[in-house]
Amino acid sequence: SSAASDVYKRQLVRVEGKMAGLCIVSCRNGLGVYQYKNAVNRIKGINEYLLRESFERYLQSADTINYTEDMGVENLRYYKEHMAPAHTLLSKLTLTERG
Repeated sequence: SSAASDVYKRQLVRVEGKMAGLCIVSCRNGLGVYQYKNAVNRIKGINEYLLRESFERYLQSADTINYTEDMGVENLRYYKEHMAPAHTLLSKLTLTERG
């Protein structure tokens, strides 16, 4: 296996044989990054499914999660800030400490 395949992992979802969503993540040195995500938005819940499944499969060992780089693009920065992951995830998940 190549070094890239050891770092980058993908989650592909097909519905009726057609691609419905793709998420690419990386996890290295304790940092998990959602590198890319694209989905057919008319399929309800597909974006949330991609995020959750990618995390559960590949990013649980990460100390920190970054939901893509905003590269200084104001609209992307606004989007990331208003996702409010600390509030939405904490209200839906039970967090446990591993040690």
